[in-house]
This record gives sequence, C-alpha cells and structure tokens, in this order.
Amino acid sequence: MSDAILSDLRGAILRGEYSPRQRLVEAELAVDYGTSRFIARKALVQLASEGLVELQPNRGARIREITVEEAISLTEARMVLEGLVAARAAERAEPQDVARLRAVAAELQDAVERFEVIHYSDVNVTLHATLRSIANHEQVTRILEQLNAQVVRHQFVLALVPGRPAVALREHLEIIEAVCAHDPEAAEAAMRSHMRSVISTLETFRDGGIASTSGIRELARKVKPRSSRNSPRVTPKVSLVFGNDSPSQVLDIYLPENKPGPFPLIVSIHGGAFMMGDRTWELESVTDLLDAGFAVASVDYRLSSEAPFPAAINDVKHATAFLRKNAADWNLDPTFIAAWGRSAGGYLAAMLGVTSGQTTEFDEPGDDSSVSAVIDWYGPSDFLVMDDQFAAEPPSGDGPLAQAHNPANSPESRFLGASIQDVPEVAARANPITYLEGTPDLPAFFLASGTNDRLVPYRQTMILADALRAKGAEVVVRILKGASHADHQFETLLAGPVIEWLKSLRASS
Repeated sequence: MSDAILSDLRGAILRGEYSPRQRLVEAELAVDYGTSRFIARKALVQLASEGLVELQPNRGARIREITVEEAISLTEARMVLEGLVAARAAERAEPQDVARLRAVAAELQDAVERFEVIHYSDVNVTLHATLRSIANHEQVTRILEQLNAQVVRHQFVLALVPGRPAVALREHLEIIEAVCAHDPEAAEAAMRSHMRSVISTLETFRDGGIASTSGIRELARKVKPRSSRNSPRVTPKVSLVFGNDSPSQVLDIYLPENKPGPFPLIVSIHGGAFMMGDRTWELESVTDLLDAGFAVASVDYRLSSEAPFPAAINDVKHATAFLRKNAADWNLDPTFIAAWGRSAGGYLAAMLGVTSGQTTEFDEPGDDSSVSAVIDWYGPSDFLVMDDQFAAEPPSGDGPLAQAHNPANSPESRFLGASIQDVPEVAARANPITYLEGTPDLPAFFLASGTNDRLVPYRQTMILADALRAKGAEVVVRILKGASHADHQFETLLAGPVIEWLKSLRASS
C-alpha cells in the first residue's frame, strides 16, 4: 500500500496535477488512498527526499516550488548525465531500439507540425526515457529521474514558448540520428548542445519574464488543465486562410447545427501573453455559444516571436474584415459581429472595438473590421502604468509577487519590440484608449477582471471602462473579488451572463 500511494502521488506531481506550494494534508491523502496517516506521512517524507515536496515544521507538507535559478542549476547537472546517456545509448542501440527512436522522432515531428505543444512536451519526456532505457545505466537513470522530477513544471512551460518546439525538434532529431548511427561522440555532443539550448532559454526568463517564478505558476495553472479537463468536443466546419503574410493567418469557423441562419458571429481571440497559444485555446464557451445560435470564428495571429506590434492587431482586424466580406459563404450575419478574448486576446478584442468605424494604421485598404460588441476579460490596456498600478495596489490575497511589465523581456515589451518605458510613443499607439477620440459609434463592452490577478492589474480594466464611459459607450464591468488571472470563476460565473448579454444586444440591433 505504501508503494502504491508513493507511486500515485509522484505521478500526479509529475503530471502537473498539483500546483507549486499546494498543501498536501496527511489526513486527506489517507482517505483518498484508503491507507493510514502513517503510510501517507512516509510517502511525503520520501517525496521530500526526491525534491518534489517540502516539509514545514508545524505546517505539514506542500508541493515544492523550484525557482528559475534552481532549474538552471539542475539542468546544468542534467547536461552532463544526459550526454553520458546519449553516448552509451549510441554504443548499445539494437535494431529494435533504432526503430523505437525513429517512431519517437516521427511523433515529435507530427506534434510540432500540428502545434500540439502539450503532446510535444509528453513525447519529449518519452524520448529521454527511451534513451535511458537503451543506455541501461541504473545509477545515472535514478539520478536523472530525480533531477527531472524537480524541473518538470519548467520543462512544461518551455514547450509553450513560441518557436521553442521547432528549435528543440531539430536538436532532438540530431540526437536521434547520432544514436541511430552508433556515433557516441556525436550523440553526446548533440545532447549537450540541446541541454545548453534549454539553459539559454531558461536564462531569458529571469527578471520578471513570463516564466519567472510567479509567471510559471500562473501560466501553468492556466494552460495545463486544458489538456486534462473535459473540454467540449467540437469540430470546425471549415478552416480558412485569411492572409498571405504568415502561416499564422488562419481561422476556424464553427456553425450551429439544425438552426436557421444567418448566424450572428463571435470572433474568438486566444490569449497567451502575445507570446504563445493558438486558435484552439479559447473554446471553453463554444458549445454554449453554438447552442445559443451564434457562429464562432477562432482566429490565429502572429505572435511576438514572429512579428512585433502591430502585427497581431493587423491580423485580428484583417480576419474580422475577411469574415465580413465572406459572410454569405458561411451563412453569417455581417450586421452582428462580436469579439471575445481573454488576457492578450481581450486586449486584441478591445482594439477591434475602439477602432471600429474608423480607418487606422492597422487596417488594410477597403477593410471593415467593425464589431458590435466586445468581451474583454482581464486584458491589459495602458502598458506603461501596469507596474505603477501593482505598486499602488498589490493583488489581494496570498500568492507570488506580481508580474513585472517594465523589463525588456516582459510580454508587453516583447510585443512592442522594446522595453515599454523606452518606447512611450509606440506604447501610446498600442493603447486602446488612444483611439476613443476617433471612433464615431463605439460598440458595447463587457469587461471583467479579478482583484487577485498577478499578471494584469485589475485597474487596467477600470481605466479602460472609465475612458469608454466618458465617450458614451455602453459598458458592463464585473470585478471578481479574489479572482486570479484566468481564474475558472470567470467561466462559471460570467460565461452565461455574457451569452445572455450578447443575445439581448442582437435582439435590439
């Protein structure tokens, strides 16, 4: 029984089912696993020795949080041992081992081509485990599994960095080719090169970047459950290319079944700090929207690693204009188009709203990207004051330090292509409030944020709401007390009211 609870708990931690610093209560574990508190305590002590759990005097156990600096140090140690494993695997690989590695290589390539970053991360783990199995070095395997266990959440976040899977794929294929060619020196060199690349990526996350200690926790909390929770199984009616500047200019259209059109349209814009994500991220409410008679167009756009500001804004505006022009082809109602986004997607939805009915630098000639409504949940607005807002009013409740936005590696700085405080004129061009003077007829806005948001100050929502109201816009604001960034409370408490709000707007339009 003790081995079972130890194995199950270890597996759950490695799969990311527990958040860093989450409490592990002996009594609850004993009930969950049908064992005694003594055995549960023994399992926690063992996990503490492996670096997965920390035991606090008089406070019990909690999931240990690894800082970026610790992750770098651990990866430096891994580099030496992983290199040894690769060399030994090259010496020992049998024909069946070569076949296994070729299959893993094909699966890695497929995951990258399909932008399946969660699956890619899982196959990456499989590759390293396969190499250890081929090398068959018991002591090194035991040490590596301990080291890997401590940095598992950082490894997951690395897979979410825009462009990182494609870079790592090339590195992994070099390792596999060297092992399959039975070239120990080349295999070790390729593995060390790969691990140095991992360290280099981790080093860019210092000083308040998205994968700082606080950023990793918020990002992993937001993204990891998407692969495990029971999200709606829906299939797009069609996938369309809306631009010629980038492979990212693609959208999926979802249509209601057995309902008469033309259908009012929701343009769904994914979040991801302008740095990551794709059009499959923001589909939590799609089934309810389809049931309510709305069509949904989920849009990809160029991320900051591919092209900085204003590329993402250009893309969502061009996609919206494209949908309007081709509305008849898909039985869409061009008189009612709403934009819905969360975080960076909320910001982009707001930019669609505030530039409706006017020609801006973001528009293609002849395009009309106007929208009738905007849903912007916890999106930023005025980048330049975000750190000041956090300083003046820290997030409520317990938690890590708030995200820093002024550093050159912050999401907003990467989006603008320079540290935001160094380019105030560009930050002004990126501020939705800048465009309110020129918008003749503002759409209705539904804004929401949480007081315990540690990535985007909830005051960003408030200053946008105040500016919109000053210009006569219809604005609904919901501030959820104690809610964090991407907190599931937004879905449970506000998704239904938003859909009813959209239905009432459509009925009165």
